[in-house]
Amino acid sequence: MVSIILSAWLMLGAIAPFTERGVTDFDAVLNILNPYGVWVENSVTHAYSYHPFCTEGWIPFVDGQWVYSDYGWFWKGNESHQWVTSHYGYWKRESSGVWGWIPRSEWHPNPVDWRGTKTHIGWRSSPLSKIGDFTESEEKRVLDPNEWIFVKREDFGKPLNRALVMTGEEAKTILMDSYLLSHEIELYRVMARAGPDPKSYEGAQPRRELNQPPATDLEKVRYYITMSLPSYETAIPIDARPEQIYIYRPKFFQDNDGIQRRIKIWNNPKDRIEAVEKVNQALGVTPELSETKAEPVVPIQKATEVPEASKKSSTPTVPQEIKKEENGPKKPTFRSRS
Repeated sequence: MVSIILSAWLMLGAIAPFTERGVTDFDAVLNILNPYGVWVENSVTHAYSYHPFCTEGWIPFVDGQWVYSDYGWFWKGNESHQWVTSHYGYWKRESSGVWGWIPRSEWHPNPVDWRGTKTHIGWRSSPLSKIGDFTESEEKRVLDPNEWIFVKREDFGKPLNRALVMTGEEAKTILMDSYLLSHEIELYRVMARAGPDPKSYEGAQPRRELNQPPATDLEKVRYYITMSLPSYETAIPIDARPEQIYIYRPKFFQDNDGIQRRIKIWNNPKDRIEAVEKVNQALGVTPELSETKAEPVVPIQKATEVPEASKKSSTPTVPQEIKKEENGPKKPTFRSRS
């Protein structure tokens, strides 16, 4: 049905709705993430990573579910920031035990390394190239078991939480006996993909009566269809189908270096003001004082400091303006119908 609709639109010379990705400046991400965490500058490399406000011992890629999509395995996370932090760039565990997100310009459905045993499946957030290749050697990727998350095979494909996963010393034992996981799937051609074979995980696929292939073909893998929202504010259409996943996954004007420059300007009032003044000067515009004196809400921290939210409390620490909201963030950051 979806292919028929797409073909009809193409024949009419139009672009099918929710198939084109939007293009935006990384400042849009900075605005959205601002209430939920802080940017931390590495004192050696001067690169920035994002530290969300969270409970002590928080780990990425734990609160959510792995589902199978037309792009392969897709992390459907529950955190307010996961729409961008789980698909652009990667998470790095620092020596303090706190996790920081290092942003990148390319979107990936599952920016992780996959390993498994006969009884467990595991993943590790890993940096990828533009085309999805690992930028670290396999030896480096398995060096630290604290960076790995494992779950029993019977639990994979189900909604996950901290109680179901194994990390630290538990992960170390499993990691020593693990091997790389990959599979092949036949769509319009046979394709090799990373991760476990989805045929074994019904819970990660749409219900059989909902989408292709036909219910009579029990050997074929079913998958969710990824639809692109044109903006962060765009609502899911009322006629969205249960096998469709609507997500905001824009392209950015900046490359990786440009993203770091935008973060630096965002977090340093002086640099931010100077940048605004240069743009206004180039455009011949005389801005109002309030426009040039605007400062970012979030203060910058050095990487040697552990965020107070992680040191002092086992309960989430959120800004005062968020505490006042009775129902949490005003709009969900991951939009799907399942």
